[in-house]
Amino acid sequence: MEFVYEGIVLTTIDAEDSPTENSPNRVTFSEDTPKKRKDDTSAIFIHKIKDTGGANGELEAEKLTVEEARDIVNSESQDEAERSTDEKDKAAIRKILFAVHGFNGNARGYLLQVKGIAERFTKFKLVPVI
Repeated sequence: MEFVYEGIVLTTIDAEDSPTENSPNRVTFSEDTPKKRKDDTSAIFIHKIKDTGGANGELEAEKLTVEEARDIVNSESQDEAERSTDEKDKAAIRKILFAVHGFNGNARGYLLQVKGIAERFTKFKLVPVI
């Protein structure tokens, strides 16, 4: 399977836990997943998004905790100028720019666009939201 997007993504798409022996945090989802309730405000961080090759455009990814996502973002930069300080736990955190995908495009195409421009953002970690 080929990566659609390896970096961190924040998503509100309902992702189903689908663990495997080699991937205990694996989730699957699709752009065709029914929309959440209007009052549902939950979101999850995922990364290592792959196309499963299924007929329904199903994707798989690894689910991350907030702490795991933060650690990955921080580990990508040693430059103090790219960091801010989180007052809650005093940990250095790289600045993040959340890029929100619109309703009229598909998530897969959007992730491919972000993949092509992410390297241009040197002062921020670009995190797509789908």
